[in-house]
Amino acid sequence: MRIVIADQDVCFLESFQRFLRARGHEVATVRDGLACLNALREFEPEVLAIGSNLLWGGSEGVLSVMHEDGDLRGMPVMLLQGEGDGFALRRHPMIAAATRKPFRFEDLLCQLNFLAILGEDERCRGEEPEPRFIANAIPTLDSAIWNA
Repeated sequence: MRIVIADQDVCFLESFQRFLRARGHEVATVRDGLACLNALREFEPEVLAIGSNLLWGGSEGVLSVMHEDGDLRGMPVMLLQGEGDGFALRRHPMIAAATRKPFRFEDLLCQLNFLAILGEDERCRGEEPEPRFIANAIPTLDSAIWNA
């Protein structure tokens, strides 16, 4: 799977990139909105995992450009929320799923695989992909306690 990960947290980017590459995935990492848009166009990923607080164009700016760009509109997007942020972005039409940090890399990879398959299925059927929110992708400790 080809993945772009956009987040300000350098430690997260490096660790998750190593995790994904060790499992055979192609990964591009970026730390700001402008670099994210360039990576989306040049690297042509199957899925985007985007942090909620990117600099230089911002996460919302990236999502808005994707929403207006026919080549990027159908790409599945996973929102990676930090503590106490990103709640307004969850309503953006480009967000297919969202999760809050911290999470297990294995859980995030499982959800990214699901999103990539969903996007590929729509492309194979020749449908115009429509962004949609799937779910809070990865259970957090808060949701586990809330649902108990």
